[in-house]
Amino acid sequence: MKAYLYTLEVLIATSIILVSLILIYHKPYTNDIYKEVLMKEYGENALEFLDANHTLRKLVYQENETALERLLRSYIPETILYEFSSNCDMINVPKNTTVITVVYYLAGYDLHYNPKRVCLYLWGAEE
Repeated sequence: MKAYLYTLEVLIATSIILVSLILIYHKPYTNDIYKEVLMKEYGENALEFLDANHTLRKLVYQENETALERLLRSYIPETILYEFSSNCDMINVPKNTTVITVVYYLAGYDLHYNPKRVCLYLWGAEE
């Protein structure tokens, strides 16, 4: 009976130590590089989704950047600011912050081969 109590005591002590270590060291990993990778992923996913819906090509070849930027807002979180450019110029992009660039290539639209390179610039709103 004593051996059973000692075993039970060791199991309880081990579980208490394990739970306390988990609670002490449970801190989500947030690094600047992680935030940049996440921003790039949001941008890539938004452009790929719009391209899969045939919306991206249509708006790029119609040169309607304002409508495209309004559509992008529904796929990119509010904490991320962005600027879309159909010719990859950095006109409205801030100079004093880290800017993530997502480059997307389009081969053509509506059976016409006309390659284009478009850029989506992303940066954090808290910077």
